Amino acid sequence: ATFHVADCPADYLYIVLGRGEDRPGASRLRTTFAVREGAGVILLAGILSVGLSLMFLRLLTRRLSVLEQAMIRFRSTVVDAPAVGRAAPLPTGGDEVDHLEAMFRELAQRIEAQMAELQAVDSARREMLANLSHDLRTPLTTLLAHLESLQMDEAELSPEERKDYVAIAMRQSKRVAQLVEQLLEAAKLEARQVEAHPESFPVGELLQDVVQKFALSARERGVTLVSDVSPAGLRVYADIALMERVFDNLIDNGLRHTPAGGRVVVGAHPRGESVRLSVADTGPGMTATEAARVFDRFYRGDPGRSTTTGHAGLGLAIVRSILELHGSTITVDTQPGQGATFHFELPRPTTR
Repeated sequence: ATFHVADCPADYLYIVLGRGEDRPGASRLRTTFAVREGAGVILLAGILSVGLSLMFLRLLTRRLSVLEQAMIRFRSTVVDAPAVGRAAPLPTGGDEVDHLEAMFRELAQRIEAQMAELQAVDSARREMLANLSHDLRTPLTTLLAHLESLQMDEAELSPEERKDYVAIAMRQSKRVAQLVEQLLEAAKLEARQVEAHPESFPVGELLQDVVQKFALSARERGVTLVSDVSPAGLRVYADIALMERVFDNLIDNGLRHTPAGGRVVVGAHPRGESVRLSVADTGPGMTATEAARVFDRFYRGDPGRSTTTGHAGLGLAIVRSILELHGSTITVDTQPGQGATFHFELPRPTTR
């Protein structure tokens, strides 16, 4: 077809060849274009969906991450404290929820254990207060009664009676002072306010001095008190003042529980690179239950013995605390009716 446009020198000629043959190609082109456009839209939608999902999940897990970090800080400051001990390592696999579950389970176990310990401590504290009140009330009541008697007119009391009352008042005052001193010593040892200053010294000389110190008390009780040190020049590496306190308490404990005609032996013998030190008595011995608690503070196998002796059950607890300062452990070998032997080990100077 030819077209002529007025006022235009050019003519336009349009020729259409094979009009029906180009339809399949155009259809394929349109289909390809549609597929590509659809794939692009689907891909873009998928990317947006994943991005939005990740952002949404991050918003949901952000607080879990904050909680996890707070739990980790709490675990490191409380659970891993030196007094508690190191906690088990957390699992390396899993996500925040798995870590929180592991930490929660661990903390729950720790809390249950600590609650049990607190209940035991509370029970021991109540027992301690009851024993302490009894131990202080008895000598203070006696002391007060005799001091009131001393205030009476001289005509009502003979010089001998006044002298006896003064002696009894002095004895009860010493009991109170001894108990207070033991309480302060036990508190300092428990608070780690006492430091050991070890040195090399002949243990035989120390044991001989301590035995001489208790010789009069042993004779009054009818108990034989001897030392057994072999070889004579055996030396140990420890704080001599604290070791004297240890043997004071052990010998005093042995004399109080040994009947007249019995025997208390303080021994020291080499054992490899250490020295085995012991205090053995021929007293009534202890059961396994009593032996397991004998080093607890304020424990008394015989609840009424402090009435006559003035001891509140702190001596052996102090011994254990002093030996812990030296890195040593005291144990007792005993059976009912066969006495008791307290023993521990100290290093020899050659090992230093």
